[in-house]
Amino acid sequence: MPSSLYIGLMSGTSLDGIDVALVDFADNAKLTHAGHYPIPEPLREELLRLSQSNSAITLEQVGQLETALGQAFANAVLAFCQTNAIHPNQVRAVGSHG
Repeated sequence: MPSSLYIGLMSGTSLDGIDVALVDFADNAKLTHAGHYPIPEPLREELLRLSQSNSAITLEQVGQLETALGQAFANAVLAFCQTNAIHPNQVRAVGSHG
């Protein structure tokens, strides 16, 4: 039987961290665990700097920031799973805001 566990990720406009939620959709949507993980400070500072200025950014820089943010999200999910004794194979999918 496929897993009914899903992880959702969200980072706010303040970029203070990554919120992680585990939801079980077996019957009705039920929040089973939640956590908050800080965004690494150098990444946070760079994202805030770019979002609060009219600085030009290259496609290469966008790719580097996207990769770094994706890695931060992945690290948050792995830490969340470890903290809550959830094996990543128990999770059917991970979703993140766009």
